[in-house]
Amino acid sequence: MFNKETVYQGYSLGELAKVRNVLAQNGIKYKVKTNNGSGGGSVTGGRRGITGPAGMQSRFERQYEVVVNREDAEQARYLINEDKHK
Repeated sequence: MFNKETVYQGYSLGELAKVRNVLAQNGIKYKVKTNNGSGGGSVTGGRRGITGPAGMQSRFERQYEVVVNREDAEQARYLINEDKHK
């Protein structure tokens, strides 16, 4: 991805939705990458949703990364930042 730049990284699915919406509304093409911080392991039984492998909190199991074309990165960051301060 030599022509791409990351404009958002986070663990919140809600924030990811806001970022995706603001980019789509402004015609900026993007891709979302999901990084599974738990190493692919699954949590089973009564502890599901509380912790993952080695006590990792479930809200940090997945990290979301939004990448855009390099020429759109500055505008995308500006729009994301503006949307956060509404």
